[in-house]
Amino acid sequence: MTLASQNLSRFSEYHNHLVEQKLTCNTRIAYEYQVSHFLRWLEDCGIDLPTEPIERDLAVAKYKNFLKDRKSAKNASVNSALTAIRNFCCFIGLGEPVVSRERKSR
Repeated sequence: MTLASQNLSRFSEYHNHLVEQKLTCNTRIAYEYQVSHFLRWLEDCGIDLPTEPIERDLAVAKYKNFLKDRKSAKNASVNSALTAIRNFCCFIGLGEPVVSRERKSR
């Protein structure tokens, strides 16, 4: 499945931004994977890319629940996704999502 044109454009801009940052290759790849998965999930759910903070927070919270409930993602994986999405949201000018991180497993 490919991203819709608006999301593809934003994702391409984000990719270029990540390449310019001093991130390790693995971090860049992880961020790109997590953000592309989030954008595809939005499209699958019929949710437009948020443009307002309240929409952003609601979408990210729903995605977090999707990862936990449907994908049975571990806390570290959920937090990794939230970190990448936070970075993306800041890049596109939406600011940081106000969504709690998962507690670290003991």
